[in-house]
Amino acid sequence: MGYSLHIERENNPIAIEEWKKAVSEVSIARIQEAENIAVNPSTREKIQILVNEGDVEVLFKVKGLKKLFGQKASWKPSISFFDGKAFFIATEDIENNANPVHQVAAALAKKLNAVVRGDEGEEYKW
Repeated sequence: MGYSLHIERENNPIAIEEWKKAVSEVSIARIQEAENIAVNPSTREKIQILVNEGDVEVLFKVKGLKKLFGQKASWKPSISFFDGKAFFIATEDIENNANPVHQVAAALAKKLNAVVRGDEGEEYKW
């Protein structure tokens, strides 16, 4: 398993209602409603991954080929919510301000008076 970052508060867990309200205020984030379904390319078997209440999808925008086809956008499951905190994978470019998950995590931490913290306890000042 990769390294994770967390959106959390020191002594005050984030209530699910408070979390959902904050997510609804971030334009490139939304509460994930449906399960994740993937297809194994070798066997064609469908794999279903259940979501927790409060899990978040983030909108990723990708420019089309040579700007001929405009922008493509897709919602991707990105942030999990469980037991008063949120978790997301620390990708290689997570500290880049242009990363949509970075943008959403920073906005949510600010709205919730929380911090972004790594698995080892270090705090990220976004």
